[in-house]
Amino acid sequence: MKKAYLITNILWFALASLVAYEARRLGVGTLVSPGPGFIPFGAAVLLGVLALVAFSQTIFGNDCSLSCFKEGDILKILLVNVVLVAGVLLWERIGFIPVTLLLLIFMFRVLKPIGWGRVVLAAVLTMAFIWVLFVRFLGLRLPQGAIWTYFIN
Repeated sequence: MKKAYLITNILWFALASLVAYEARRLGVGTLVSPGPGFIPFGAAVLLGVLALVAFSQTIFGNDCSLSCFKEGDILKILLVNVVLVAGVLLWERIGFIPVTLLLLIFMFRVLKPIGWGRVVLAAVLTMAFIWVLFVRFLGLRLPQGAIWTYFIN
């Protein structure tokens, strides 16, 4: 099983390297003036770092297979994936901000159950940070959603 993890992590790192190379060809730009390859390059770097961390954990850590997961954990992983896909499908209809806020509340509540007050506060603060970063700092437009556009016009 350890060999499979090593090969998988090498493949993820290779994919991240390829995406980073192609993103650089598109033009990364700067933080103030991001180019079309800015987000793909950042995502590729993050994926590459995570692949390296997983690779080193496989080499130096204990041999952990699917037996390390409890049945409830696997169900949570599947549920989170389904909700993420649903969220992406709803962005155009409802809008980025409300969908992302609901996704954050769901994630904070399901992954590490804490009180509702802390969940909502953490989700609102995270969403505010995302909005300031992308809208104010980078000057990007987030999807408004057809519902909000209908009410505004």
